[in-house]
Amino acid sequence: MPTEQTATNPLPADPAETARTVGDYLIKTDHHFLDMLSIEIDSVEPGRVVSHMNVRADMLNSGHFCHGGFIFFLADNTFAYAALSSNQAMVTLSAHVVFTHAAKLGDRLTATAQIMTESGRTGSGDVEIVNQHGETVARFQGVVYRRKETLLQGDS
Repeated sequence: MPTEQTATNPLPADPAETARTVGDYLIKTDHHFLDMLSIEIDSVEPGRVVSHMNVRADMLNSGHFCHGGFIFFLADNTFAYAALSSNQAMVTLSAHVVFTHAAKLGDRLTATAQIMTESGRTGSGDVEIVNQHGETVARFQGVVYRRKETLLQGDS
């Protein structure tokens, strides 16, 4: 749900400031998801977001590795924040993840999302998730559909 922005409180004209404003809004509204998985948003730039999550015992599957659903959520959430950083309302059309390395208890997983293409009403992006040793744990690709409205109202 968009927040109320007024003429006395317009969105910044600078894309970097808009991205940070949108990022702050998303963190505030999504805090229950982020808190549940202890996800922290490290940086929000236009079309690029970095976040991280530490693998906890309650995230392990029967093989004693981090369940892929938690890794997918980290990637999907980071991708969504990157896609929304321009303040254009979007919805995900498709998402695909390839798991390349097992994540273990105590691993710090860092997700870096980058919007790669924007054409017409669609856009696509990639997310790489690495552990604290720089090993790629997963690669995510997503496609978004741009809606006509903005996420936040204002002068963006």
